[in-house]
Amino acid sequence: MRMPSDLRALRLGALMCTTSAACYAGLSILAKLAFSAGLSLTGLLSLRFTGAALVLAAILVVLRRPLFPGRGPAARLLLLGGVLYALQAAFFFLGLQRLPASIAVVLLYVYPVIVAAFEWLFLRRAPARRTFAALALAMGGVVLTVYPQPARVVDPVAALLVLCSATGLAIYIVLSEGATRHVGARVGAMWIVLGAGLSYMVAGAATNTLEWGRALGEPALVLALIVVGTVLPVTLFLAGVGRVGPTAASLLSTLEPVFTVALGAVFLGESLAPVQGVGSALVLGAAILADLSRR
Repeated sequence: MRMPSDLRALRLGALMCTTSAACYAGLSILAKLAFSAGLSLTGLLSLRFTGAALVLAAILVVLRRPLFPGRGPAARLLLLGGVLYALQAAFFFLGLQRLPASIAVVLLYVYPVIVAAFEWLFLRRAPARRTFAALALAMGGVVLTVYPQPARVVDPVAALLVLCSATGLAIYIVLSEGATRHVGARVGAMWIVLGAGLSYMVAGAATNTLEWGRALGEPALVLALIVVGTVLPVTLFLAGVGRVGPTAASLLSTLEPVFTVALGAVFLGESLAPVQGVGSALVLGAAILADLSRR
């Protein structure tokens, strides 16, 4: 029998993970608003990631945790963030510019199925029956989500970009598991987002597309992208995992597309066609099955 204090911890952890999913959902809406305000991709993401790295560093200082994990681990984390995580984010936000936020996030949530497939193919982890069912559900869900509807034709190139982002995210998850194991999740997250931020700074400076002046003209929006879209979901999810465990936390994170659909309807006037709604449900079901089979 669980003690009342255990139940309170579980409820608090579930609330943290659910709030984290809602914040991640808000990121897509905030990015849509930022693009509408004229912010460039490199300007938006460089400020988001470097700002988040500074806030995470401040949190670690307050918690009296070491910031520097060593030259080798720091270099690996910076490379992981500056190349793989930055590229994955670029694919997603390029697709998001041409897709409704709800469809973009649903397509991104194919990534748990891809992670399970990668672990099966490359790590030789025997697949469960749930993995095969998840693959079938995910493929059917993607087809229905992007299936052309009257007056609602989904841009196939944008959809492909988001699916590339999902693949990149799956690779990042597999590689980051080992990279952050010995340094801690918070320290690892800080160095990874710092690497991504520096990567976008260099890319923006090289292409003369940073346009920070325009971005700083929307301080509330930029601050929301840093805090609500990055720092809060990362820290809340990590805190929630410690209370409810990784399986429950991962399952609760699948609420993100649900929140995105709701927020997209309220703030952007978006809606899913019935067939797309069925496809979204299949993708979410596939994500849950894939996560359960991995654990």
